[in-house]
Amino acid sequence: MRVLSIVHADSDPPGLFEGVASDLDHHHEEWRVDLAPEPPARLDSFGAVGVFGGYMDPCDDDRLGWLRAEKDMLRSLVGRVPAIGICLGAQLLAEAAGGGIHPAEHPEIGWSDIEILPAASSDPLFADLSDERTVFEWHSWTFDLPAGAVPLARSSGGLQAYRLDPTTWGIQFHAEVTADKLAEWLDHAATDE
Repeated sequence: MRVLSIVHADSDPPGLFEGVASDLDHHHEEWRVDLAPEPPARLDSFGAVGVFGGYMDPCDDDRLGWLRAEKDMLRSLVGRVPAIGICLGAQLLAEAAGGGIHPAEHPEIGWSDIEILPAASSDPLFADLSDERTVFEWHSWTFDLPAGAVPLARSSGGLQAYRLDPTTWGIQFHAEVTADKLAEWLDHAATDE
């Protein structure tokens, strides 16, 4: 299967997802949406798409013209190609499906406990998870649940995961981050202080 990772910055690569695709002998392609205006092929030629994080806010359309074009593309993707959005990607998919995006009441940075909600017990991705999980988060924006979407997990800070349709998910936390990338993020944050 061909798998596409939509990447917004060097700082937020597909990480573990790229490794899983390789382990499953899938052909993985990466599209740096901020550097190239068009994907490497028609989106419906991919068996799955991942939409990853980035340093930008999901409402930076005026500052980053490519972000508006990406949102238009994601609107056409939802429901047609299996997809997962992570952090910024989850926010963009939620907005593409009609949900609101806005600054979080409090940024969530670091390790957090999330509650797996009852609807997750019948979800293909979440069914085998226990009632509570510890995840790594790094975001200051969040999303509202789009109409018709199913909430799958939450934290004290708000919604953490949803399913839009049978094959589209969004997760606010960073399931893709590798130990090396996490160390890089922490080193970068320490030098910015």
